[in-house]
Amino acid sequence: MNDFSIFTVKVEGGSGCIFQPMSEDYSYVLTARHVIIEAEMPYSIIRQTIGQDGSINEVELKMIGEPYYHHDPENFDAAIIKVEAIKDNKIELLRLDNPLESSGTFILAGHPDARGKQIYSYRDNNLVLKNRKAYNYIEAELESVATHKEIVGQSGGGIFRHEDGHCFLAGIQKRMSVADGKETLGRIDFMPLSFFDDIVEAHKQDLIDILPYYLTSFSLLKDQVMKIEGCLVPNNVAYTRTFLRGITENVVANKLTPLYVREFFKDRLLVGKKPRKDILLTKDLWIAWLEYLIILNLIKDNGITEGNLEENFNRYRVLFSSTNKDWSTEFKEITQSNFHGLAANGCIIVSTKTKPEKHTIPSGAIDDIIRANNVQATEMQIDDGVEHPFRSYKLVHLYAFQKKCIIDKEDEYSQYTNLTGGELIIKLKQEYEELLRP
Repeated sequence: MNDFSIFTVKVEGGSGCIFQPMSEDYSYVLTARHVIIEAEMPYSIIRQTIGQDGSINEVELKMIGEPYYHHDPENFDAAIIKVEAIKDNKIELLRLDNPLESSGTFILAGHPDARGKQIYSYRDNNLVLKNRKAYNYIEAELESVATHKEIVGQSGGGIFRHEDGHCFLAGIQKRMSVADGKETLGRIDFMPLSFFDDIVEAHKQDLIDILPYYLTSFSLLKDQVMKIEGCLVPNNVAYTRTFLRGITENVVANKLTPLYVREFFKDRLLVGKKPRKDILLTKDLWIAWLEYLIILNLIKDNGITEGNLEENFNRYRVLFSSTNKDWSTEFKEITQSNFHGLAANGCIIVSTKTKPEKHTIPSGAIDDIIRANNVQATEMQIDDGVEHPFRSYKLVHLYAFQKKCIIDKEDEYSQYTNLTGGELIIKLKQEYEELLRP
């Protein structure tokens, strides 16, 4: 199934895009104002999906209240419709705020009138972005030239991009750039997400930011951390897994949220000298951060709060890469990451989307790694007195806290139950401290 069809809906005579904001109570349909402005409420909003057996499922989404428009509708053709929460989207949709900085192919998705009589009317077209226009509209060119008649009905549809395993929303289509009688280049104009941010800002009492829902609380990620998989006898670590996930309650009680961490550290959280900021929205990053906070809560006697978060970050610097490859392919980019403020004898903890082949680096391999990933001193973001990040700090993969400390010693954890939680804390703290020892 096409990844983008699950985000695409028919809205009256046009299209729309489903986006899940930072709320569990409702979802958004982003569309173009001209698609709905003359229609009678409640609007017809139809979502078509194809099941595993090839059957077509058609569901009408239920509106909540009236639509929200931009305060300057003559120049900003944006609209947000609140609908009852959609719970079945397993693929996360992230926002892409600077699409012209990305090269390659984009996708226009929608339900064009040309297919309106078919049972399944979804269609997508490849796009290449061209230039910015007045009011920050963006012009793009269809890979295969299409006329206005072929595009009608796709107004309000999403402009998507798939990259590094993530789905990104770059904007919402408005119209053909020029009428057919004047050009036949197949150009369209679309609205960046900033148009819709303006709507949210003007209706703060009713709308919430267009950001992924899981940024609101680490509790929403609790069941996705510390999986501790690959044990010969899974029950050996069952209680330990439950215990570690339970520490999420301490994190939440101390009022730490992904949104706060994101705003506080920004791209200091990411691997590389100039990392892509849209990666700050990925769920994998915040799963890694919850695991990191669980570990910190065990090795530190005091709880991790907003007040001491940076102090701990400057002792144990966690960095995330969205690569699907082994972390060894990122050593050069890791070297170029932001290490300003990291204390002497600190530790670099790297997290990636995939489990590493080797989760710790033997001290004898450091010089060879540095030679194989040559980075000039001027390319490093280090403080005075730091020779090289890999020589000055210990380097481990976040997965080592599961693999080396628990999975490889699974038989040592079979004895722990809710009656011996205090002993388990001592055991885990010893294992973690040994792993982090310089």
